[in-house]
Amino acid sequence: MRRRIRLLSVMLTILAIAGPIQAEPSAKVRADRYGDLLPTGALVRLGTVRWRNQGRSFAFSPDGKRIASSGFDGSLRIRDAATGAEHRRLVEERAVGCGRIAYSPDGKLLAAEDDQAIRLWDTARGKCIRKLPRAKRNQFEDLVGLAFSPDGKLLAAGEETGGITLWDARTGVRGEQIDPREEKLHAFAFLPEDNRLLTVNRDGVAGVWEMDGRRRRTFRIDPQSGFSSAISTDGKTLIVGIDRPAPPGGKELLAPGLTSVWDITTGKERWRLETQGSVIGVALSPDGKTLAYIQDTANVIQLRDMDSWKELRRLAVVEGIARNLTFSPDGKVLAARVENSLELWDVATGRSLSSRPGHAAAVGRVAFTANGRQLVSISRNQQLGTARVWDALTGQYLYMLPEDWNWTDAGVLCASPDAKMLLLGDFDAITVWDVAARRSVRRLPIEKKPAPNSSQQILALALSPDGRRITSISVDGDGRTTFLVCDAVSGADLSRRVLVLREGRITPLPLFLNGRFAATTDGRTVWFRDVVSGVVRQTFYMEKPADDEVLSGRLTFSNDGRLLACISRPERTYRKGKVRLWEVATGAELPPFLAPYVQAIAFAPDGRTLAMGDEAGDPSSEEGSIRLRDIATGKEVGRCEGHGTIVGTSYLDPGGGALAFSPDGQTLATGLMDSTVLLWDVKPALRRVKEALPAVREQDLPRLWADLAGADARKAQASIWALAAAPKIALPFLEQRLTPARSADAERLRRLIADLDSEQFPVRKAASEELRKFDLLAEPALQKALKGKPSLESRRRIEELLAFYRGPVVSDETRRIVRAVTVLEYMKNEEASRLLKKLSAGTPEARLTREATAALERIRSPNP
Repeated sequence: MRRRIRLLSVMLTILAIAGPIQAEPSAKVRADRYGDLLPTGALVRLGTVRWRNQGRSFAFSPDGKRIASSGFDGSLRIRDAATGAEHRRLVEERAVGCGRIAYSPDGKLLAAEDDQAIRLWDTARGKCIRKLPRAKRNQFEDLVGLAFSPDGKLLAAGEETGGITLWDARTGVRGEQIDPREEKLHAFAFLPEDNRLLTVNRDGVAGVWEMDGRRRRTFRIDPQSGFSSAISTDGKTLIVGIDRPAPPGGKELLAPGLTSVWDITTGKERWRLETQGSVIGVALSPDGKTLAYIQDTANVIQLRDMDSWKELRRLAVVEGIARNLTFSPDGKVLAARVENSLELWDVATGRSLSSRPGHAAAVGRVAFTANGRQLVSISRNQQLGTARVWDALTGQYLYMLPEDWNWTDAGVLCASPDAKMLLLGDFDAITVWDVAARRSVRRLPIEKKPAPNSSQQILALALSPDGRRITSISVDGDGRTTFLVCDAVSGADLSRRVLVLREGRITPLPLFLNGRFAATTDGRTVWFRDVVSGVVRQTFYMEKPADDEVLSGRLTFSNDGRLLACISRPERTYRKGKVRLWEVATGAELPPFLAPYVQAIAFAPDGRTLAMGDEAGDPSSEEGSIRLRDIATGKEVGRCEGHGTIVGTSYLDPGGGALAFSPDGQTLATGLMDSTVLLWDVKPALRRVKEALPAVREQDLPRLWADLAGADARKAQASIWALAAAPKIALPFLEQRLTPARSADAERLRRLIADLDSEQFPVRKAASEELRKFDLLAEPALQKALKGKPSLESRRRIEELLAFYRGPVVSDETRRIVRAVTVLEYMKNEEASRLLKKLSAGTPEARLTREATAALERIRSPNP
């Protein structure tokens, strides 16, 4: 005991002299081009977070110096109204989503709705001081508005299906219920004269109410199918923007939109203006002199003088549709929600006050150019898509493709492997865009001679790695699916196959293995299909799925096509998500990664690292995270935190990919819901991946060689990477065991094929089993025999054998061959390439020869 105490004393003395143990230095925190801080580990931000609003509601503070906006992540952001810089963020634990918000007249309180309650925040301290329980609803969107009374004593909350509840803003005591039987509330506001309430329901009926719940009067607005509304500050004028319903008989309206001005006191209409588009937003300046409105067919906000009814000016909306038009308290600024952004204009001049280079909507597709120096980001708003090109090293915005780059809601997009070309598929044709030239270079129709009234909706697009072939998958009005491979320059058909598929979902994929395959899924099963023949080569299944578990994300392949990954989750929740992985050659599933809130996935170029982007909402990461997993060991090797909400794979599913690694794998790009792209340094994670596997010793080689032949896919993957990381001792070992394939004995093959037609069942069965061992070496002879009009029994067995060769690899020796070639490709050195070249010189039909040849092609390809 004394010896132990003496030893402990010595150790403590040494530690005291040496000082505290130094932790690993934290990653450098950087700022973007506008001075806003980046999350730790982020290198560059493309675009800006200023004026970005991931919610549906915003409000000026009474003094006009701040703008508060709600977020789908449950937070409230308070920004400087002059610069857009974030002043304060208000977050309540366990709150999900944030909807309607309202400032009190003195600006000291901010009311905000979430899925649980209406919360009152002290704006000076940034503290939630009171929670007002909400009526139980299925969705928090049922709340149509919040409003403080002019004296600030009352807070009114209007439910779409429950009338208006009044609360004492100081005590939180619940007061009167205004019209609890009302089922279609659209909007409401306090009238400043005597604290009365004006309501407008979805049937076009306006009502004025006393604070005790008595209705004072009503008046009816013109019938409509939808509308927007605004009430003047003095409470005397109601502005309504209308989407007129189509008349009976299928006739079209010459003016489907209408803006009308109503006198609240008399209930009479004063002015009306018919418009060519439905009016989806209206606002009236605080002094009542200027009307702002926007139509769904225009990308401008129109301003009119309320006295003369003349148009004053138009405010340009750069991208998307403006909604929630709101004047600042002094009337000098007009603000609107445009997609996921706030845009502000100077009312007097029409000048934009919030313009920054970047997207306005969520970024659902990112792709690096081949040298990794530039990045193309794709965003699709409610009207069309936009493509922007950035300097990936500095974050500088370079240019946007022209306005006629029209990617509609029904369209599909695919970027070439080097991001130099973009393929746009809409209805009936594929448009090829040259990114550098900023123009379309050709348009390729799906049907060269379409039948009258026929249409092909393109569901998936892909470009082969060499850029020579385009594969499209489209469906016509009769449910027939066309698999088309065409020349990327001339548009000439290289192959065309029309099928009626049983699965209900088509997902795109990067073409690999010379663009021969596509994948489809119905949510339970994945079909791996030959594009030219349409034949299903193999199927992938989830091992032990939950009763309601479905494959809900985009099918994602590793760059070399050896691994397949897909997000799965129960149909009604994101909280139990997984990432399922399969080894393509064998069809074996690796143990899935648990990823409760995963939204997007991407393989690193090394084929061993998988990035998984979580949404903001995961309790373990308030603002979302990207987790990097080592496929060989299953361990997490890195995490990027605080990026916000990443775009999910279903958001822009056809052609979408909100995660992308740079060609060297050292940088990861994430497309986000806030319209920006973040570039992350993932070099530390790659170092951990290299250090994750134990060193290989000579005595380990036989065990690892045996693992390559086994059915355990996770163990095989670990052994593949262990051998690839130890070329000095593994390569000589492989050279002794891998020799170029030789042709099969032609006479023996002839006898076995003849035995397939034997009158004795044991002979036929034995011949089939023996021919299976020949693997692809027997394929040419069987194809020749099939052309010779064999008997029905012989034909059946030959076709079964050919399907077996093309299906998943199941024999130990064949699994070992495929995985051993993978080891040589992953070594990435000259000696391994020389051995691959030697193996590729074997008999052409052998699997070893084919695998070695394909591996060499990928190694030599500038865009693997």
